[in-house]
Amino acid sequence: MWLPESMTHLLFASRETGLRKTIEYIGEKGEFHLTKVDDENLNQPRTADQINTLRQQKNEIEKIIDYFGIAERRIEGVAVKPDEVQHEARSFIDRFNRELRKREQKQKQLEKEEHELDIIAELLSLFPDTDFEMQYLFEGQYFNMVGGTIPVDEKESLQDVRDIDNFYIFHSSHIRGSIPVLIFYPGDEKERFQRITNRIRFSELERFNKFEGTITDCKEQVEINFWEINEQRTQIQSDIFDMGEDGRENLLSLKKRLETAIKELQWINQMGRTKNVYFINSYVPTRSARKIKKEIEDDENLYIIEEEKIGRNSQEADQTPVKLDNPGFISPFESLISTYGVPSYKGLDPTVPTMITFLVMFGIMFGDIGHGLVLLLCGIGMWLYRFLRKFSYFLIYMGLSSMVFGALFGEYFGMHPFQPLWFSPFENTENAMILGLYFGIFMVSTGFILRMVEDLVNKNYRELFLSAEGLPGFTFYISIIFIIYSTIQSSTSSVIYLESSLAVFSILVIALGRPILQSITTGLESETIMESIVEIIHVSIAVISNTLSFIRVAAFNIGHAILTFSIIKISTSLSGGTLGGKLSMLILGHMSIIMLEGLIVFIQTLRLEYYEFFSRFFVVGKSAYKPVKIK
Repeated sequence: MWLPESMTHLLFASRETGLRKTIEYIGEKGEFHLTKVDDENLNQPRTADQINTLRQQKNEIEKIIDYFGIAERRIEGVAVKPDEVQHEARSFIDRFNRELRKREQKQKQLEKEEHELDIIAELLSLFPDTDFEMQYLFEGQYFNMVGGTIPVDEKESLQDVRDIDNFYIFHSSHIRGSIPVLIFYPGDEKERFQRITNRIRFSELERFNKFEGTITDCKEQVEINFWEINEQRTQIQSDIFDMGEDGRENLLSLKKRLETAIKELQWINQMGRTKNVYFINSYVPTRSARKIKKEIEDDENLYIIEEEKIGRNSQEADQTPVKLDNPGFISPFESLISTYGVPSYKGLDPTVPTMITFLVMFGIMFGDIGHGLVLLLCGIGMWLYRFLRKFSYFLIYMGLSSMVFGALFGEYFGMHPFQPLWFSPFENTENAMILGLYFGIFMVSTGFILRMVEDLVNKNYRELFLSAEGLPGFTFYISIIFIIYSTIQSSTSSVIYLESSLAVFSILVIALGRPILQSITTGLESETIMESIVEIIHVSIAVISNTLSFIRVAAFNIGHAILTFSIIKISTSLSGGTLGGKLSMLILGHMSIIMLEGLIVFIQTLRLEYYEFFSRFFVVGKSAYKPVKIK
């Protein structure tokens, strides 16, 4: 809990014939952090092209899922053969698209037929309902009739030809860029009819010109045709919907298998290989290494070639992935750590001190029993929803912290219904400022102590005893604090002299310690002297500024008390004297404080953790432990 979990490096060899079983074991075990095998004597598997192909297939499957509006659901992953999945996906996509295309083409054909029927219906609407035979109109004794369309942009030309002798032209309003037109012309003037129709780009409507029966019968036939088209369209829509329903499980399952195949190929891409053997570089928690060895000792396809427990101060520690190991009620605060960076395998796990200091700071700045209770209830409400549960813990913890400090400060929604267990920041701002200053001293001192513990764990004695971040820097900081305190308290000159001597001694150690050691061992370099000078300047300025930064803890504490007091005064003066108005103003005001000030306090607390606390000891590592998993 105080150190990252101990890790063991395992180098495996797997026969090519048993690689699928090896991949299945690694994925289902879920404890192997794979890293790339860099060995010039080994070949690199070529999986990039296949991964790209599988990704394209996955995108196509997702488009089909979106097309049908299929709801995603959780599907357990199992090991697959990428080649088989690729072939299955290609066959499924081709077959599915082929069937879908056939139905969509049929739909387009129906749309074309419906458009044609719309034009025919418009042409027939130019006739009254009668039992007159259409045949007598198409081939009359004196005139012939032809139905068709002209483009909309020929409407003016249509007006010109309507005045031609012995030609009678009728039309209705345009339909989707076409104007339905009826032309009556003398049967013996087909050549002149052809010239005129060419002029206006007239297109005959063959289906209309072949109608038989009475005008009334033709109109009824058109209505029947409309109904049949709607029936066919409904059937096609139903067929397409059935395709989605019938393929729902297959689509979701295929998508999952494609994702798994991509994962497996990415794992293989990390390996090195010879003609028949794959080499797998991995890190596992040390507590799991023995169990893994026992599980594969009888496996003829998988062998452990190399096993090494990684020491904290070893050269391999810099490359080792870091796994934080904390109890469940603390683990949510690991996310605050990961936002700043991955701790070094050589360093400490800062989760516990971060949790404690974060909650104390938040509680001091936002100390109010009522506001804390609201945060606590909101956190409990979020906990009931699984997808919000990981965020709920912060609200629950912050709410409890606010309630504790609210009791210490005697705050309850800005009111003071009882005597504070400690003191009231609103009535005693001096104590609040002193609290912020003392807390800053505690935080900076804790940072020094954690850094010295890290140096001790890693046996980095040079940094521990000679560095500004180690014991000399801490001694200088404590000496300065005591000098200031002794001066304020008018202590004896001998006490101040002793404290000053410690401060000067620690500065001399920082300035001369490493240069002297280097001159004795390897020979003095000018860079070492410059580094010592920079460290002196840094420790002289940084630790004081870091400490003073924590005064904002007191400032936010006082500001919170003033805000809540102001809300009460505003609600009294602007509520119109009514109880309902006063309650409305109070509720609105306190909601604003909880949401806006609560967010600001959260950000400020995080800032103090990152820039004033972590900067004292936090060493960033290379990577986080991310075991590969199929499920």
